[in-house]
Amino acid sequence: MGGLLARVAGGAAIAILAVLVLASGIWGTLLLEYAGPRDALAHRVLVVGFSLAAAATLMALFVRRWRWPAIGVYAALCAGLLVLWSGLEATNDRAWQPEFAVLPSATIAGDRVTVEMTPYDLTKGRITYRFK
Repeated sequence: MGGLLARVAGGAAIAILAVLVLASGIWGTLLLEYAGPRDALAHRVLVVGFSLAAAATLMALFVRRWRWPAIGVYAALCAGLLVLWSGLEATNDRAWQPEFAVLPSATIAGDRVTVEMTPYDLTKGRITYRFK
């Protein structure tokens, strides 16, 4: 009975590891696709290489002798991706034009609610109404 319980727990641990490797493989592939090098050849090589490393790690999980070395190499690759990810700059951290950087706000006076937004029609690029 104890041997069966240990085998079930081991199988559950392998399944959890497989889900983690699959999720991190998808995340890493998308990260490299989005933030990889601008050179087309290097970009493709990194994306395909990381995808193959994730697939190889998934297969190695089911071979006892290769399990831990594969997880170690894959963890090192993921650590490199975490360094790349932490160095990414947010896309909204840039110099906005002051007239477009106005946040909406609301003022309540009795039964009247005034919502103040940018005075520009963003679809046409012109002033549509100015509250005075």
